[in-house]
Amino acid sequence: NIFLKDLNNNSFFSSSSMVFSNFISRIIIFETIPIKLSGILFACFSLGSIPGSIFNNTFGPYFVKNKINLFSFKIFILFLSILFGSLFLLFNKNQIIFFFPYLISFTLESLFLSLIGSLFMISGLYYRQLLLFKSIFYIKRIFNLDILNSAVYIIIVSFVALNAELIYFPYIFLIFSIYNFIIFFSSFNYSKVK
Repeated sequence: NIFLKDLNNNSFFSSSSMVFSNFISRIIIFETIPIKLSGILFACFSLGSIPGSIFNNTFGPYFVKNKINLFSFKIFILFLSILFGSLFLLFNKNQIIFFFPYLISFTLESLFLSLIGSLFMISGLYYRQLLLFKSIFYIKRIFNLDILNSAVYIIIVSFVALNAELIYFPYIFLIFSIYNFIIFFSSFNYSKVK
């Protein structure tokens, strides 16, 4: 079947583009900032992406298949708790910097921003799962969006690296997560209109 063959090709390019963008973005970060700080960033970005990966591979399909709304009251309260907790610690970073050396404060800022980003990432992946379950014809579009998202991630990292201001690096995962949410949320709403 030509359609399935085309779908498999898109699936391959989608997965490959994610691996490629992670590889390139890490090289860019590694070449731009000191080794210790780049290691901290990679660890924090990984911790921020773990909830999204778990959701996408386990809970996401279960939620959609059983028609469980991700934005139900209990889950929404959990999201808000994580968000406000992270924001509180982030806005009090001056006090954190006073008590801890810069390396620790950079780590905490990167971690809190990544955790906030994970909320946007999970929300975006929820809409991605809704599209996947909507129709087989949306799967190809999603794979194309994955390829686009991978390219955008490299652009975000490159733009921050060109700016060369260390304070912007912890925001990379958060910015990308918000972008991801907007893309999949818009695609889902567009699919409802059609």
